[in-house]
Amino acid sequence: METTSPRNILFIINDGPYGNGRVYNALRLALNLVKRPEAAVRVFLTGDGVVCAKKGQKTPDGFYNVERMLNRWPDEVRWPSEGTVVRLAGSSRRFC
Repeated sequence: METTSPRNILFIINDGPYGNGRVYNALRLALNLVKRPEAAVRVFLTGDGVVCAKKGQKTPDGFYNVERMLNRWPDEVRWPSEGTVVRLAGSSRRFC
């Protein structure tokens, strides 16, 4: 049986966490893909997307808390990001 290397999948999140469903849906899709052994998932937060990692977010009515979604992810997910900006946002998530 032939083994194949994992498929690399990169999500680039450039939107702020609230106002539309794009960030929520991207994170949901990435979380489901990371459960598959054939997928190596990376999530890149840039621009307004860095706010998704901000600690102590006030969630608007009708939205999921994106900070909570990020913090419950498995350690297998790689988070390349604008690290300095994310650290300034106060996230406790380990970014690489």
